[in-house]
Amino acid sequence: MLADSEMTSRSGWMVGSGSAGYPLRTMTRYADLWANMWNAEYVQGHEAMAKFLSDFIPYPEAAFRQLVTELVAENKLASGELEMGGRRIELSKVTAPILCIAGDEDQVTTKGSAKALVKLVGSADKEFLVVPGGHIGVVVGGHAREHVWPKIADWIVKRS
Repeated sequence: MLADSEMTSRSGWMVGSGSAGYPLRTMTRYADLWANMWNAEYVQGHEAMAKFLSDFIPYPEAAFRQLVTELVAENKLASGELEMGGRRIELSKVTAPILCIAGDEDQVTTKGSAKALVKLVGSADKEFLVVPGGHIGVVVGGHAREHVWPKIADWIVKRS
């Protein structure tokens, strides 16, 4: 066995976090590609996603476990208990402009959790957008160029 159910190797490095939460999706990915071979936009998006996922570097198991424990299980960022470099992270003290983009199909960072995080940030200038895509597809998926990147560019230009 190369990895356990949490996709960590016996040597302590992550081996496939890109698909860990979506075992059924992993199995259907190529069937979906076959069914959409005629759709150039779908194929282009599939290729972009495949390249993005294949470029992950191994991630230390202990760091991944700490991340999941502190951010997901214990919700330390939202509760104000997360520490980094010996300093407590307090979202209410963040005053920089914030643009938070959530994918309408994201199962890793749901729309609800992303929106809740935005509410905790102290910035007076904060915006929350829901766009097509999943966790990674929001940035590299087939709709990113049309639905996401122009919104990010407009947001930055308005503040430049």
